[in-house]
Amino acid sequence: MRLLLCAIACFTLPAFAEPTDLDLRGDFTTEVFRDINADAEPLPQPPAESGVVVTSYRAELGDLHAYATPVRDDGVKRPALIWVPGGFSGTGPDILDPSAADPANDQTVTTYLQAGDNGDRLVVFVPTFRGTNGNPGQTEMFLGEADDLVAAVEHVSARPDVDPEQIYVAGHSTGGTVALIAAALTDVPAGVLCVGGAPDYVVTLRLGGYGVEPFDTSALQEAKMRSPITFAEHLKVPVLYVEGGLEDASADGYPAAARRMAAMAPKADMTVVLPRGRDHFTVLAPLHRVVAQSLVAENGLPQPRRLLEATSVGPADPQTAQTMGDLARLGPGGFKQKGLVVTDEAAEGLKGWLSGVPELEAPVVVFDFFPGPNGLMWDFTVTDEVPETYVRKTANGIAIAVSPDVAAAFQGLTLTVDGEGKFDFE
Repeated sequence: MRLLLCAIACFTLPAFAEPTDLDLRGDFTTEVFRDINADAEPLPQPPAESGVVVTSYRAELGDLHAYATPVRDDGVKRPALIWVPGGFSGTGPDILDPSAADPANDQTVTTYLQAGDNGDRLVVFVPTFRGTNGNPGQTEMFLGEADDLVAAVEHVSARPDVDPEQIYVAGHSTGGTVALIAAALTDVPAGVLCVGGAPDYVVTLRLGGYGVEPFDTSALQEAKMRSPITFAEHLKVPVLYVEGGLEDASADGYPAAARRMAAMAPKADMTVVLPRGRDHFTVLAPLHRVVAQSLVAENGLPQPRRLLEATSVGPADPQTAQTMGDLARLGPGGFKQKGLVVTDEAAEGLKGWLSGVPELEAPVVVFDFFPGPNGLMWDFTVTDEVPETYVRKTANGIAIAVSPDVAAAFQGLTLTVDGEGKFDFE
């Protein structure tokens, strides 16, 4: 009888699940060692003609400032856009100035204000975060700021002139990174638009970071808790990731990291759009136009294909499109069977990339192929955030992974490196 009771007790004991990345984030305490915005000025008053007011919203550290279209007490529920600008030092009246809407780098929200009749058709809310614009706390760089953004979302959802089912969060560059993390922290928004954010901040740090990090960049956990891809499996809302297609071959590797993150997201809830002929900044002006029109006329973000067509310049290259199609049809068999040959010299070069700040416990070299302006292009990065669907193997002691739709590209290829450290295939 005693054995039977023990057996019953053993089967009825609760199971203790491993903590998720979100659990780890909730328990994580950062060690910020310097205030990068110690002399931050309060949020300046906007020009009267902007139709925008200075307001505040309640966050963990207290009231934080924001620009917003005034609350309309007319019983009408409107869609809302919460826009997070790039940079680390907050914002100012320039973001509301139509004359500052440079077609080559439009950092303003004036397109949304104009399309939304200064709040009559679209509520626009531009939050500032901890440590900026006279707010309490210190800039943490992608950590507490994401919690502040969630608080801003909750504030906007409670406005009497906002349709709580039509709230959208969007941001550019560093603001896009914060928005991307927030997509895993709240299910309130109907969608999140990330424009040129850093999906894998660990990789960004390994490539030099931003140079103003206020924390120990050699501490892997500090980096991971600031990296959107860490929380890819926990996305709660649909995400549309946009970056200029010209950035696909840049050193920061944002598009490749976005593709990896999308492969890890649940239910295909993340879509990556890379407009042709645009870069990190020139993509903004046409994107503002199509997004503003869609939010006002259709109460939603534009469909990916429509956004791609509206923001791209120059014709699509049928040759590179055909090449990518051929790779997708070939499947991953070639990579598994013949694989990628890595010369001794190239292996030594890759090992140099495997060391860095922060160091990874199980680094993998991820190769990425994509259509470029001069044909099929490739790049690689070192990470430990690799989707389960990616195909892996080891070559000359180096762990390598590629996406399944381009894995066949490695049939019969040899990775080499020249005397100047430049990698190439032959």
